[in-house]
Amino acid sequence: MAFGGSLMATTFGRTIVSVWSGEFRAALPFYFEPHPLTQFVREMETLHRTLKGSATLRPMWDSSAYLSFTVDQLGHVTVTGFFDYGSQEVRFKHVTDQTCLGPLLADVRSCVDAPAT
Repeated sequence: MAFGGSLMATTFGRTIVSVWSGEFRAALPFYFEPHPLTQFVREMETLHRTLKGSATLRPMWDSSAYLSFTVDQLGHVTVTGFFDYGSQEVRFKHVTDQTCLGPLLADVRSCVDAPAT
């Protein structure tokens, strides 16, 4: 089963999270404050460098939405996320390998460096 994802910066604090796995596809707006994004970048850098631990992006004021990456002792990366909009919910989980971390980190850094639109 193929899995992928990306973050596309639109304005600081809002991005589009795209995920796909097999026939499942979603492109969802994700809102967060500057501090959680900065913290997520640091966690992703450590995760990419050490291949240990986890990195989670969770808004300060919305306790339900999150995007998380966890590396196990074999280098497998478990990607999980949850987003809700009114009565609609998207929850996903997928296991992949550590090759996703470099491109993801580049995407996340582009969100930090992107000018507001």
